[in-house]
Amino acid sequence: MEGKTKKIAGTFLQLDEVNLQYPKTKWEEEFKIMKDMGMDTVAIQYWGTSEKVDYPSNIFPRGEHCHVADWMFELAEQYGINLYVGILLIDGWWTASKDPSYFDKALPFQIKVIDELQSIYGKNPSFYGWYITEELDDLNWKTPESQAHVIAFFKKLVAHCKEVSNNKPVLTAPFIGWNTGNNLHMTEEAFEQLWTDFYRETDIDIISLQDASIRADYHPEVLPPYFRALQNAAQKTGKRAWSDLETFHQIQGWPFDAQPFKAVPAQFERVLKQMEIESPFVEKIITFEFHHYMCPLKGEEPARLYKEYRDWLSHYSG
Repeated sequence: MEGKTKKIAGTFLQLDEVNLQYPKTKWEEEFKIMKDMGMDTVAIQYWGTSEKVDYPSNIFPRGEHCHVADWMFELAEQYGINLYVGILLIDGWWTASKDPSYFDKALPFQIKVIDELQSIYGKNPSFYGWYITEELDDLNWKTPESQAHVIAFFKKLVAHCKEVSNNKPVLTAPFIGWNTGNNLHMTEEAFEQLWTDFYRETDIDIISLQDASIRADYHPEVLPPYFRALQNAAQKTGKRAWSDLETFHQIQGWPFDAQPFKAVPAQFERVLKQMEIESPFVEKIITFEFHHYMCPLKGEEPARLYKEYRDWLSHYSG
């Protein structure tokens, strides 16, 4: 309903060396919790790298626990959850705006993975759409030259996803940031034009915008211009705008310091503020990421955030 704060209706799922070792019973419990919360969407962030893949591939080296991929589809079907199926996380993406040779290297890998995932899982009822793993941002893709390269790359990937899967929808999740003092990297007008061009030229269906709430100097007033720009771009092109609402608080790692990435579950007051700010601009809110930061099976702090959200949800009337 217009003007109402939207609930969290889905999540990304980041598979890693720890959770790939979970037994199926533990995953089943987690899918049940997500369904009970009202989630209907899970986007698998990626199925591995160009070194190894975490699904039962016949053409790439397999990870030790690649059978977990089968469970994801089985459990999604069991609990009525739609899966957006990610592709690969390939080295070189973070410098691709300055080194477009990335696209020639990555495209063949991603195409082969798309073909193989479709051949293995394409008939599963829970296979709802695709997720393109490469994350754009508002700092590195500002020049016309870099935008032309990345749009051409996405256009090929989106077209191939739709061609092999009878036009399943395609999702991606760019992120935003800001300079010291909360100055935007792009004007609102430039951001709207970027995503208008991106929607039109790539034919992507959904952009789920990461809200950059992890920042230590986070100020919520920077969000509306970005989300308004995305909403306008979606409305102009007949496409869909979602929020990728971050439910973690980063405490070390880039862009703060040179330490390994580390994050903890956010405070619910901050999460609720994000939900309130972003709801008017988007069709749907999904989060990054329920499994690590909000699942009550993961420890005291995720359980705390889960309980606080469920307490709020018990009074939800949206």
